Amino acid sequence: MKTSRLKNIVIAILLLVNVFLLALLLSRQNQQRAAHARSVEQLNVLLSDNGIAFDTALLNEDASISAAELSRSGDVENAFAEKLLGQTDVRNVGGGIYVYESKSGSCQFRSNGAIDGTLNLPVSDPIAFCEDIFRSCAYEMDEASYAQALAVSSSGSGTISALRKVDGLLVFAAPLSLTFENNILVSVSGIFLSNVSVLKPAHGIDAISALVRFLDYRNANGLVCTEITCMEYGYLFQDSASVSSRLVPVWHISTGLSDYYVNLETGAVTRG
Repeated sequence: MKTSRLKNIVIAILLLVNVFLLALLLSRQNQQRAAHARSVEQLNVLLSDNGIAFDTALLNEDASISAAELSRSGDVENAFAEKLLGQTDVRNVGGGIYVYESKSGSCQFRSNGAIDGTLNLPVSDPIAFCEDIFRSCAYEMDEASYAQALAVSSSGSGTISALRKVDGLLVFAAPLSLTFENNILVSVSGIFLSNVSVLKPAHGIDAISALVRFLDYRNANGLVCTEITCMEYGYLFQDSASVSSRLVPVWHISTGLSDYYVNLETGAVTRG
């Protein structure tokens, strides 16, 4: 048999194998899509039977999230303090507390991430000022925060908050807030996460399972919920006297009245 003919036969066999594998892959993907569609339909029926309105467009098929670890950076804290206060003097007052002071005021950073300070700093444009401050430390304002900012810009008084972003995802329940009175920045408060390291990818329950866990929690506790308005995944900041501060991968579910968090790894539900 000629070499060229043998080569053609081998190529034909390889093509047939590739076609078979492609058909197998497409069949498996179609089966997965069909199974997901059935699960979504069953979820809709379940939520509807329990009096909860839900738009399936809010569903994410998969939560691409990594475990994250908190640590403290004195350099980052110092940079933020000087961004806020100008040239500062720093004091270690013990207990993991550092105090930064300048003619514009003072603020203190605690080891658990808490920050609070008193200032007297005139600000002509609160929105631009806050955007610049938040951007410098990887915090971001959402729609609600922008609405707050517009109100503060109009009246000169009020609080503007933002949430930390880690690898493109929000850290829930840990706002950093700036408060103004008559166009003067008078205080900073909330949680300042100076250093977050993204570790290996974390795998956990999907969105449908998270909603089922939430429904079980809602029914077990007799909570009022007629609509789910938001569903997204990110990190929940947790701090208590018994454990060190940490970031937990969660599904965030909002009912418009309250926020709930479903742990991606354990399925445990907590209320915000």
